[in-house]
Amino acid sequence: MSSMREFENKIASDTVYRVVELQEFLELSAEEIEAIHNVSHRLTPKLQDVVDRMYDLFTQQDATLRHFARPQAGYDGPIPERLEEITPDHPYMKQRKVATLRFLVGLVSRPFNTSAIQHLDWIGKLHNSQAGSRDFKLPAVQFEAGMGFISASLISAVKTLNLPRSQESLVLSGLQKMCWILNDVLLNRLADPPVADVRPNDHRRNLRVESD
Repeated sequence: MSSMREFENKIASDTVYRVVELQEFLELSAEEIEAIHNVSHRLTPKLQDVVDRMYDLFTQQDATLRHFARPQAGYDGPIPERLEEITPDHPYMKQRKVATLRFLVGLVSRPFNTSAIQHLDWIGKLHNSQAGSRDFKLPAVQFEAGMGFISASLISAVKTLNLPRSQESLVLSGLQKMCWILNDVLLNRLADPPVADVRPNDHRRNLRVESD
């Protein structure tokens, strides 16, 4: 049995290992992941509304809107000069909405494997000046608010599908667990310094649900 110090060092230095530990503790099962994938074709059309509502909230208050005044890397369109110019229809906001929708579609339809965790870790870096724009850093509370909204909205969307109770239970349970894990991976990159780095070639255990 490894010591507590060894465990803490490992979980602090390897994001994949960290996710495996969370996955096993939360008992996120292959059956739950499969249940989510089986309804993804019905859930995906509802995700655009989730994104639209979330960005409407972002633009309603300065506390969240101000983080869109400095575009992330990869955007080469017009830069707003005033907060009042940043509406949900602004080109930059449209780009962010497309990226967020792509993220949510992947969440409910793609394998939950090492590649997915690496991608999530990169998204965390993107929101904390570790990738792309050095001037961009999102406060943890804003990230938590966004993930909380996404989690609640996904649950509401699933309940509109009128699934059999046993199937709905698996989908909801799996989504809640996945959102907890995703929140940890993303917020890890907001730590100063970040707690862990993804080291895909430096871990002895693979994701139990699906491996690359």
